[in-house]
This record gives sequence, C-alpha cells and structure tokens, in this order.
Amino acid sequence: MSMIPTSIRSALAHRKHGAVDTALLRLWALPALSGALVAVAAAWAKGPVLMTIFAVFATLAALHMALGKDTWRIAQQLPGRIGQSVMAFVIACVSVMIGIGGGAFTVPTLTLFGHPVHRAVGTAAAIGVLIAIPGAIGFAISGLGRPLRPPYSLGYANLIGVALIVPSTVIAAPWGAALAHKLDRKWLRRAFALFLGATGLKMALSLM
Repeated sequence: MSMIPTSIRSALAHRKHGAVDTALLRLWALPALSGALVAVAAAWAKGPVLMTIFAVFATLAALHMALGKDTWRIAQQLPGRIGQSVMAFVIACVSVMIGIGGGAFTVPTLTLFGHPVHRAVGTAAAIGVLIAIPGAIGFAISGLGRPLRPPYSLGYANLIGVALIVPSTVIAAPWGAALAHKLDRKWLRRAFALFLGATGLKMALSLM
C-alpha cells in the first residue's frame, strides 16, 4: 500500500525531467492492470518458487546492467501492440506476486529494446503506479479476516507500517529522481545493478 503514494511521487518527479514515455505508458496501462489483478487472484502461487525465479532473474539482470554494453539489444525497438501487452501483463503479474514495484523487471526489459536507461527508469516509476494500486487493493481485500495479522491491518496491509513508511518515501522520491538524472548512463546502470543484486541476494537468503 505504501507503494501507491511513493510511486506517484516518483513518477511525477521523473516526469519533470521528461523521462516518462507517455505513449508506452498508455499502451501498457490495461495489460499491467490486468496482470496485477490476476496476480492477486492467484493466491495459490508458491512464494518460494517465485522468489527463486526472481533471485535468478535479478542476478542475471544485475550482471547485464553492470557489465553489459549499451549496444547489447534484443531488438532496436519494442515489439508491436500484442507483444508489448504480453510483456506488460507478465511484468505486472510477477511483480505483484513477489511484492515489488515493477522496476526490477521493467528497466532491464526496456533497455534491452533500445530505451535509454534514464527514460526506462522514469517510465518504470510510472508503471509502478499501475501495478501498486490494484495490487494494494487486492491484497487488502484478500487478507480480510485472515488470522495472525498484526494489529491495525487492513487485509494484508498494515496501516501502522504504511503510516511510518510513506512520509519518508514521499519526501525522498524526488531526491532519488534528481540523483538518477544527474548520473550518466554508465553510473545509473551500475546503481540499478546494485539495487537488483541486493534485492536478489535478500530473496535468495530468505529461502535458506
């Protein structure tokens, strides 16, 4: 739930730098929303399996972002409407199942299809809004009445945690966006690789 205001603040900050691809955002909106809703409905999915998949993906993506060249491409541009719709659906679905904002999948995907890394990061922040809203609502509803939840929880969302986290993340989001746009391509790729590597390592350790 804390992802909603944080993603909105981050997306607006990146938009000020002209780094949000609005045409792509419009195309990805419905598939991303659909993927997030499907993920919420798929409560049967096994957490350890998903975390293992993400840990492997995050490690490979981190190596690519840190060591790969800007010229490495799957293609020079994104596929057509159907291909992009599938990509958006899968990214949103897996992101919600794992509990991440979507940038971990969106940024490497867009850069492999020729998007500049700054624009990929900004667009991923906006896509995070599309993923966060249905994800938060879905998990709040699906967790209603579940046992062993901490006090002041709305479904699987803890309102105390949201109240403590949101003020700092909303304040810090524009700082992160400003810093991202001050870094050149190489260092932004390395910074994102560090984020991916740390996240993948954390999930791998949680499986042990």
